[in-house]
Amino acid sequence: MTSVRNSLTGPRTPAKLLATALLLAPITLAGCGKGGPDLGKPVEISGKVTMDGKPSAGVQVLLTRTTPGGGAKDRDFMAKTDENGDYKLPGVYPANYLVRVTEIKQEDPQQILAFDSGPYVKYGSEASGLTAEVQESQRDFSFNLTSR
Repeated sequence: MTSVRNSLTGPRTPAKLLATALLLAPITLAGCGKGGPDLGKPVEISGKVTMDGKPSAGVQVLLTRTTPGGGAKDRDFMAKTDENGDYKLPGVYPANYLVRVTEIKQEDPQQILAFDSGPYVKYGSEASGLTAEVQESQRDFSFNLTSR
């Protein structure tokens, strides 16, 4: 019986073992981990937005994560308030957030946000002064705004 020997099935030399390890290391490491930092358990947050004590119907509530970590899809969340000024945002990870509230130009068929005019203008920018520290035990964030 003749024996066929190729370089892959031959004796295991230190050089071959090292070469195999170097080839498999990136594949092995790519499968490790969860694919990103542990952001905690996402929660549903809710609240009410009022302007001068009256419900703010149809405004946008935007949360932007200020705590480091998370990918783009884990950083920004948006909800529209109902006729009572209430909103709900599911899937928000515990962290600190900048909150912005802006109205939608009703005459615009594409519902473009109105950042530059109206009573919500001071709450629609990064200088809004509104924040939310989302925790598993802290899920209610109501904002009582003033037009003055």
